[in-house]
Amino acid sequence: MARRLEAAEIFTLAQLVERINGVGKRWTGSITALGAAKGQRIEEWLREHEGTLGLVIGRHVAQPRTRLFAHELQTVVQPATGIRPLEKFLVPEALDGSAGAYRRPQAQYLLKARTDYDAILAWLRSKHGLTPEQKARLKGTKAAPGQRLRRAAGVAAEPVEHAARVP
Repeated sequence: MARRLEAAEIFTLAQLVERINGVGKRWTGSITALGAAKGQRIEEWLREHEGTLGLVIGRHVAQPRTRLFAHELQTVVQPATGIRPLEKFLVPEALDGSAGAYRRPQAQYLLKARTDYDAILAWLRSKHGLTPEQKARLKGTKAAPGQRLRRAAGVAAEPVEHAARVP
C-alpha cells in the first residue's frame, strides 16, 4: 500500500491527511488499487491516532461535497501564502502593493481596491462569461480559410479578413 501512496506522491501522513481533507469522500479514486474499503480503514486508523499525530481529518470527508454548505467547504483549505485557491491566498503585507512607489493617492483610485490583490479580485469579478446562447452561436459560426472570428460582447462571432483592423 505504501508503494501505491508514493506513486500518488503521498510520502507522509501529513500529505495523506491533506489529500483526504482536500479531495473529500472520494480521495482514493486516483490511487491505483486503493478502493473505498481500504481508504475507510486508513481514515479510521488516522482518526484513532489524531491526538498522537496532531493531524485531523475533517468531518466534511464523510459526506459528498454536494451536501456540504459553503461555510463547511471554506474550512477545507486554510488561507496561506503557498499555492492555494485565489480566495484563500494571503498576501504578506510587505508585498501587497498598498505602499507601491507608483500608486496614486487613494482619492484618485478608480477602483475601491486598497491592494493589488483587491484590484485583481475586482477585475476578475467584472468579467462575465458568455451566455449559453452566445456559446451556441459561436460554435455554429465557422471562419472560412484566411479569416478569423471576431467576437464582441453579446454578439455572435462574425468572419473578418486578417488584413482588416478590428476596432
